[in-house]
Amino acid sequence: MQLTGRIVLRSPGGHRPTFLAVLRAEWIGIAVLLMACGAPVGTPTGTDRSPTPSSTSSLSPTPAPSTPTPGATLEPTPAAIGNWRELTGKPVPYLHDLVRRANGFIGVGRTSDPQGAGPAVWRSADGRAWTEVPIELEAELDPEVLESLYVLTADDRLVAISGTAALGVAESEDGRTWTYVSPEQDACPADLAAHDEVVVAVGGVGPCQMGGFGQPGAWVSVDLADWTNAWPETGPGFLHGVVATAGGFVAWGTVAEDADSLVCEIGCFVDPVREPYAGAPWFSTDGASWQRLTDPAPFAGATIEGMATAEQGTLAIGWAPSADAPQLQELRAWMSNDGASWTLLDIGPPFAGVEPGMGIGIGGGPSGFAVWTQSVPGVTTMVWASVDGRSWDAGTELPVAMLHGVESLGEGLIAYGTVEDADSGISVPCDKDDVVEGRCRTVPAVWILDRVP
Repeated sequence: MQLTGRIVLRSPGGHRPTFLAVLRAEWIGIAVLLMACGAPVGTPTGTDRSPTPSSTSSLSPTPAPSTPTPGATLEPTPAAIGNWRELTGKPVPYLHDLVRRANGFIGVGRTSDPQGAGPAVWRSADGRAWTEVPIELEAELDPEVLESLYVLTADDRLVAISGTAALGVAESEDGRTWTYVSPEQDACPADLAAHDEVVVAVGGVGPCQMGGFGQPGAWVSVDLADWTNAWPETGPGFLHGVVATAGGFVAWGTVAEDADSLVCEIGCFVDPVREPYAGAPWFSTDGASWQRLTDPAPFAGATIEGMATAEQGTLAIGWAPSADAPQLQELRAWMSNDGASWTLLDIGPPFAGVEPGMGIGIGGGPSGFAVWTQSVPGVTTMVWASVDGRSWDAGTELPVAMLHGVESLGEGLIAYGTVEDADSGISVPCDKDDVVEGRCRTVPAVWILDRVP
């Protein structure tokens, strides 16, 4: 998506749900149960946007990954469900993240080589036919850093962050050769965004924690080599994501004003009575100075799941107390033109059946937005599309085990992730926790929506 200045950012909706996101969905379900029992519950602990547990930020020298067959392409064969068409053929790109450039798409993920589960870069001119690009890494870069990363383009360079215990930054001009450009930071990076010539990475200070609050962090850089944590002095928390808007940056997560507001029973939460704005987003014009969006912003009691920026503005999706039953959470959407002022939207009946615990993803770009439910393996995914973020289609049920992201494709959308295929016998790379009887229970999938209705 084209932003002001010289930097083109990947779709903010590429906040792909990871294994930690599934855990977070389970925490939300526990939170709802606790609320029903009268226990004080606020925003769940946030580590869901940190890389998957299988990733590593170790930058010790490692052998180069196995080299895939150059020129391997996907010949698209449509398998339609509603208005969406699945691209089939061999190989299907295994994508963790996707960025649009002037000459097409570059995706990062895993190789199709059945002999290994190394990282790979995938190219496509139209989002339909894909070619796997063999990659070369400096000795200091662990190959696995590219298996779970967030990528943007800055001055025609690809920039990636990754890590479960440190912020490591790599860059590439063509997606083939990656260079380590900055020293490790004591951080658990969750996401990054760029506005003009400024790049911001957000997450938490120190190693990634599960089930606990650390200190939030927002690192800012203009040259990718030197990074400064510009987060103000606050209570404990974690920042899940950040997007660039017309006016600067918006970050979201859970940030307490005071550690005494934490309620630690099954995990830790922020008491919503003491701090109703703990889940409200934060705004910065330059990445160096941040302020929480409270009144008159309509975020009291809210928990933000994700944001996406398009020509129509920035759309946020999340949960907020029901007007009829404040102890219950309902799906909400907010829209902003600049990132500083927000309006609560009435998104209507299509989302009536969405409940906390499902997990929500959001993505898109100039062509429009997509919102999807992200549940547990074995449960299909509902995907809704909208041109403006206000009026939505009725939704489509896709047999997707996990959607990693959605990006604009002409007047339509492209969705990428995995589908369950335990009995196929197809040999494809996968995590050890994703194996059934020696085979992957999921295989990569790409879906195309030709035109946003």
